[in-house]
Formats: sequence, structure tokens, C-alpha cells
Amino acid sequence: MLAMALAPGCRGGGGSNPMDGDPFAAPQVKAIKVTYIRFNWDPKNKRFVHEYRIMLSDGWRQKNGQNPREPFTKLWRDPFKAESIPDTVLDNLVKEMEKFGLNDLNSRAADSINLEELKKVEKLPYERSAEVLRWRIINLETDAGKKTVTFIDNDDRAVVNNGPQALKFSKVEMQVIKVAAQYTVQVTYDTPPMIPK
Repeated sequence: MLAMALAPGCRGGGGSNPMDGDPFAAPQVKAIKVTYIRFNWDPKNKRFVHEYRIMLSDGWRQKNGQNPREPFTKLWRDPFKAESIPDTVLDNLVKEMEKFGLNDLNSRAADSINLEELKKVEKLPYERSAEVLRWRIINLETDAGKKTVTFIDNDDRAVVNNGPQALKFSKVEMQVIKVAAQYTVQVTYDTPPMIPK
């Protein structure tokens, strides 16, 4: 009887209410992965050090486990990682990234990045800081597809006045950093790093 009494109010008059649907239905699971790589100068050891952040939604963990399934895990065993972030948090992050121009950025396949070249970045001297700081990578994967954007591929400062693509990348990057700083902690693997499928 209670269900029958509630039904007309929940249905919103034949579909006009945006809240239509079963209020008790489980939320849709969203598999989302956002990873971020950059290099920072360590004045104590006088060298560049990678910063690798991995964020996996609860939905990603349910569908794919804890493996981010990307080539960069072949290089580093000590990522800053969050294996269980609410789907809504990363879904909102993706929306913010798109709002600030993610879809306008030049992209490539993650496995097209030369890992040997990436590994050598940490060995470059401080005098080549400008070159090192261009190595910033954002890798996104959702149920809808994959997208990898790098600052190098979008650094148009020398070509176009004010570098609109470079600016968009920086704005998208800032959204990633905001969430990553809140959710990721550094972990170290005793075993060899994960190998993507």
C-alpha cells in the first residue's frame, strides 16, 4: 500500500520531473582513471624527481581492480596513489577538465610516449629545467574512451601569441592537481611494478 501511495508522487506526473526513476536503484557505476606525471627539482639531491599520481574511482576498482593499466607503471614503483575515490568525485573532475578545455587539447595514445626518453628526464641537469618542465602528462580513461594529453604536444607559446593551447593545458592540469593533492598518498612496491595488460 505504501509503495502504491508513493508511486504517483515519485513519477512526477508522467515523466515531467527530472528526478524520474527508481529512487532506491543503485547508482550507476562509473569506471574512471586519472593519472598525472611531472618532474620536480630536488635541491637536496640536486636532481629532478618524478611525481606520478594515480586516481582510480570505486567503479574502476570494481571493474578493473587496482591496476591502472598504463605503460608508466613499468618505470616507477612509488606513485602517489588513490585506489578508491567516489565515482562522483572523479566524474566531477572530468567535467571540470572538459569545462577548461580538455577536448580542445591535442592528444595521443599513452603507449606512444617513449618510456626510455621519459626515464632519462630525471638525469637532465638543472640548466635544462625549461625542457624538463614541459614533460607533464595527464592520462584519462573512462567507460567512454581514453585520452592522453601532454604539455609538449600543446605548448604553442613560441608559435601563437599568448599560447592558447598551453594555457588550456595549464588550466586542465590545475583541476587535476586540486583533486590529486587531496586524495593521493605515496606508496612503494617491493615487487616489480605493475605490468599493464
